[in-house]
Amino acid sequence: MFLAEVDFSSLDLTGANLRETNLDDATFKGAVLKGVNLSNSNSLRVDFSLADLSNSNLSQANLDRSDFSGANLTNAVLASADIQDVSLKGAILNSTDLRSAKLHRSDLTDATLTNAKLAGAKFERAYLGKTVFEYSGKLKADFTDAIMGRANLQGLNLSNSVLQR
Repeated sequence: MFLAEVDFSSLDLTGANLRETNLDDATFKGAVLKGVNLSNSNSLRVDFSLADLSNSNLSQANLDRSDFSGANLTNAVLASADIQDVSLKGAILNSTDLRSAKLHRSDLTDATLTNAKLAGAKFERAYLGKTVFEYSGKLKADFTDAIMGRANLQGLNLSNSVLQR
């Protein structure tokens, strides 16, 4: 399906199936996308700011250069997703599955990742200022060259993680 450049701002699309859809340059600002299936979608430069994506499936989606500022991604699945050069400023990623996701150069300032699944996630050169990473258990993630100023790492076990090369 091809829905590039469409404006879905403030719409309620709860439960929609957008699997494998091309959404390049689309706008979902303030939209309700609870339980939406966006897996394997091609969603470059999409505006998801202030959207509610709780319980959504974005696994293996290409979300590069998108804006998730202030978005709610609680319980969302972003496993193996490309989330590079993305703004996640102030996003809520509690209990979100980010296993093997690529978050290179993304900005997670003030984001909350309490109980997020982060095994294999790559935060290379990401900005993690004031990010909350409250997590129990061992973590195997790549934080190479990440800027972690004032990040809250309470309960985070980084013993199996890459912190610099």
